[in-house]
Parts: sequence; structure tokens; C-alpha cells
Amino acid sequence: MRFPGVDPDLLDMIDALLQRRSQDTTDFDLKFWNRVTDLGLARVTGSSSVGGSDGSWHDAAALVRRTAYYGIQLPLAEHDLLAGWLLETQNKPSADSMLRTMSVVDSAGVAQAPFARWSDHILVLWQEQDSWHFSDLPTADLKIETVDTPGGPRDRLVDLALPAGAPTIDRRLVRHLQMRSALVRTIQMTGAMERCLDLCLEHAETRQQFGRPIINFQAVQHLIAEVAGEAALAAVAVDRAVTTAHGQSFEEVEFATAVAVSCAGHAASVVVRNAHQVHGAIGTTREHELHRHTLSILGWRSECGPIHEWDTRLGSALVAATDRDVWDLVQTGLPVPSE
Repeated sequence: MRFPGVDPDLLDMIDALLQRRSQDTTDFDLKFWNRVTDLGLARVTGSSSVGGSDGSWHDAAALVRRTAYYGIQLPLAEHDLLAGWLLETQNKPSADSMLRTMSVVDSAGVAQAPFARWSDHILVLWQEQDSWHFSDLPTADLKIETVDTPGGPRDRLVDLALPAGAPTIDRRLVRHLQMRSALVRTIQMTGAMERCLDLCLEHAETRQQFGRPIINFQAVQHLIAEVAGEAALAAVAVDRAVTTAHGQSFEEVEFATAVAVSCAGHAASVVVRNAHQVHGAIGTTREHELHRHTLSILGWRSECGPIHEWDTRLGSALVAATDRDVWDLVQTGLPVPSE
């Protein structure tokens, strides 16, 4: 797994921490979250002036990806890269140790809130006519409902009473938040894809058919090769988007994120299908971990929105680039047209 620009010592610490945890349980554990916080990993990209670690997008991406690889439930993206970042942009940094998550009320009035059950505060965004508002609400004052989805249990806010006179937030910043949200889901997807590939290799090397490991069969080799190729393509696109998110223009971030979501979204179909074909029925049993990763991949993909819409945006960008060389476009990117 590639982690450009990340200190190897940090990677070793992350792996040692998460590997031990995965051998115990992958469910959310507040004690483990507090340990992650004490190690300075809960707010990697936060400013040191408010208890953060002054880390980069590369550092945060490595942590989020490895957490997804081990299948451990931690609100790192929601707490640091979304809620924490947004509060800092509004000059309201969270200097406390409270666990926060994000919830954006959609056009249908539905407010998805990952990890809401365990959060102390939920940063809620909503639109009123042409203006966007936000409020940092105590979880104790909210009603939370947990629903089963193909990607596992998901929390959402119900009977939400939005406070009057809440601060407004710039529409462009909301669009940036949407890009960040999509990007962190692709980071998680690539971590889970990498784990699916490793599980395929382990299973194919040990599972015997007709007196030999199934990895010796050309059909199985083809399935695994497709998993490896699609996972690698998605990882490269996501790495490019992470690099762009670290200090580049908003337009470049939009384009790179659209490429990452498109690549990871299409790769997900191949990885999930082939991984289950390699494993057969055993991959869906309660005892085996494969289905937890594949369901997570599909769940995170759905949170990005329809992949065909991202493809359409990229296609529109290509059509609009009539005065630019296509290879230059592939290398450097360009603004994605607004919807």
C-alpha cells in the first residue's frame, strides 16, 4: 500500500496500534478512541493551538486508509477532516476533547450522521432558501435512529429541530466540504479494497481443489489480477486527489476528487464481485471477514452519490476543455463544471 509523503515511523505506529486492535474486535470502542486521541491521532490535521497535530492530508489519509484496511470503526474522517476542519474555517476550533461527527440535512430533510450514537456533539449543516447554516449541537439534545443498510448500521437524526438564527456559511465552502466528504470515502474504499486483495491471495494459496491450491487455476488468477489492477488504479487516483487537496486550488481539488470517486466507484464493482467469486460461499459467512469489507466498500460508495453523475461531470469537463491538450488535462486537471 502506497503512502507518499508519510513518515515511516508514523506508519509503523499506526499499523502496530490497529493490528492489535483488529485481533480483539473491530467494533467501535470509546476506550480505544480515547487512546487514539491521547496519541494525537484523532485530530491529525488540526492546528496544534487547539490540540491538533499539525499533520498533513497525507498523514490523515494513511491513518484513515489503514483503519479501513483493518475494518476498525473509528470516526477519524468525520471528527478531523470534516467537523474539525469546518469549525476551524469558521474560527470556532474545537479545543475540547469531545467527539464530533458531521450531518448535512439533504433536500428531503434526511440527516445522516455517522457515529452519532457515540458522539458528544454533531455539527449540522442545512440549507434555507439560498443560504446555508450550521450549528454545533450537543448529541444529548438530539434524537438518533439507527437503520440497517447494505453497508451496515447507519445513524441518522430524526425529528430534528433546527435552531433559529444559526450562523451562515459560504456556499463555496459547503461545496468544498462535499468534495472532502467524497474524498475521505474513496480513501476508505481503497483501504478495504487492499484488504480484499490480501484475503483473496491468502484464500487462493491455502484452498485446495483437485489436489492443488486454487491459485494455480488460470480462472482464479484472472479474478485476482482484476482485483489487484482495479484496486491499484483506484489507489493511484485517490493518492493524486489527496496530494491535490494538500495546498492546491479548489478547482484542482474538485477535478482530482471527481477522478478519484469515478475510479474508486467503478473499481468497487469489480473488486467486490471478484473477491466473492474467489472465496465462494465462505466469504459471506459470519465467521469470515470478507463480507464486512465488501459491504463497507459499497456503503461508502453510495455515500459519494451516483457514480454516473461524477462521470458526467468529468465528461463535461473534457468537452469544455476544447482549447487544451487532452494529455495536459490528464496531467494537471482543470475545474469541474458546476451542476
